[in-house]
Amino acid sequence: MRITRSVLLKSIIKPFYRRHAGLFAFLFVILFGVVAVLNGAKFINYHLFLIPGLLQNPFLYLLVSFIWLLYAMNAEQFISNILRSPDHSFLKILVLLNSRKLYLMLIWIQFLLLLPIVLFLLLIFAVGIYLHVYSGCIFILLYFILLVLFYARWQQYKIQNPGKK
Repeated sequence: MRITRSVLLKSIIKPFYRRHAGLFAFLFVILFGVVAVLNGAKFINYHLFLIPGLLQNPFLYLLVSFIWLLYAMNAEQFISNILRSPDHSFLKILVLLNSRKLYLMLIWIQFLLLLPIVLFLLLIFAVGIYLHVYSGCIFILLYFILLVLFYARWQQYKIQNPGKK
């Protein structure tokens, strides 16, 4: 299992973050650089204003959920392209793994691909717990878990049924 994880890390996770490094740099500058300068607002004040809105405003919650869904779809498309790539044809042996082990491995891969969301979730939980907005934290956590589990299952289906849509 250790070797399989290492191979998946090198063939899926690292190329994903290499390919999307520009996007992450852009988002980092927008979220942490430009916004902190606007109107003299400080970085902490901006995010402390944004996160309670996310936890308490259904529209903002849906907007962020939609953005996370787009990001997860992007990650799923990247994995699908990797699996279809002739350079990564060795990954077709994943079909030989036990179904449960494959699913758990794909959950791990999805978690690693969605790591930027996980980091933002940690910030959301810290603010939500501080402000005692537990229900908002639970909804966001459940949405993230469902996102990870759904896309891991979808990838498992694609690996075990190549060529089917």
